[in-house]
Amino acid sequence: MNEISATLSAIERSVVLSSLSSGRISVMVESEFGLPLKIDPKKMKVFDDSFVVIQNPDAELSACVGEDVTVRIVWNNVPISFDAQIKKIRSELAFAVPKELTRDFIPDISPKKTNRPPLCVTLFLKCEEKISATTILKERDFECAVRKFEHFSSLQDFSEDLNARFQEILNEVSDSRCGISVSRYIAGESQNDDSSKPVVLFVDEIGVVLGFPNVDNFSVREGEENSIEFRFSLPRPLNERKISSSFVVEKIVRKTGCARFCAICNFSELQMEDERFLSEFR
Repeated sequence: MNEISATLSAIERSVVLSSLSSGRISVMVESEFGLPLKIDPKKMKVFDDSFVVIQNPDAELSACVGEDVTVRIVWNNVPISFDAQIKKIRSELAFAVPKELTRDFIPDISPKKTNRPPLCVTLFLKCEEKISATTILKERDFECAVRKFEHFSSLQDFSEDLNARFQEILNEVSDSRCGISVSRYIAGESQNDDSSKPVVLFVDEIGVVLGFPNVDNFSVREGEENSIEFRFSLPRPLNERKISSSFVVEKIVRKTGCARFCAICNFSELQMEDERFLSEFR
């Protein structure tokens, strides 16, 4: 395992900017004399991997135009901050992102015990089946393998020979939550998966990311709705928690010449208590 550097690599910086542009992480701006201001993530867009543009800015933030500020973000529990100056561009505000970003502290990634409950997953897919001259849809169930979910610091361990393939796939994944997991799976890095099973690469309160070993045995299409069941082993007297939900396949990620592919899926019906449980599981 490589020692983590305080300075983010080019790939790590790209993941952070993708997260900013997708509106999934919050940003705080601190001026020298004012209180910290939270920016609505949905108002931010990143251009040329260098500038963050804030649309419809609040009056408090507009008052910071021309000031030197500290921008603070947190991505997967990794705090990052940098100095910037707020500028006004027509009706919008903007600030530059430096070429080098650094962690506020270096996280401890040494192996440790986790309280995460063991997880079993059953996937229910609609499959075409021919009876005589008639094609019908039937639902088949598949037991899934579950991979260790990738965290931000795990980018440091990515093998150099897979670096180019990793970056190419990462650029295709608009959802920054799971870009690392998808890229590792399609690029071919093995975690001793059962090669015949679908693989759960990532799950949170928004959705699930699935990896499939080939297109011959698994027909999954964008816009298609399927269902899934999670079973978490818990201490007695609870023993087990089941969460079932349907999901919609939002995006299929493939790479030419590679049999593996991934499906990024969003839950279409999830109970509030299940949503809370999955957010804590992540």
